[in-house]
Amino acid sequence: MEELVRRIQEEGNVLSEGVLKVDRFITHQVDPKLMEQIGSRFAEVFSQKNYYKSSDD
Repeated sequence: MEELVRRIQEEGNVLSEGVLKVDRFITHQVDPKLMEQIGSRFAEVFSQKNYYKSSDD
């Protein structure tokens, strides 16, 4: 997903090893267009899979 990679590179902030802060466009200030693109890609990738939630969860 090129747009997500671009936004992470331009707006993401590395806080420490293993911690990437992306609240400018993912959590605190959600970008609706970006979320729609991510959702569409998830649907595309997982639509042909048979995933289910285990009853043990």
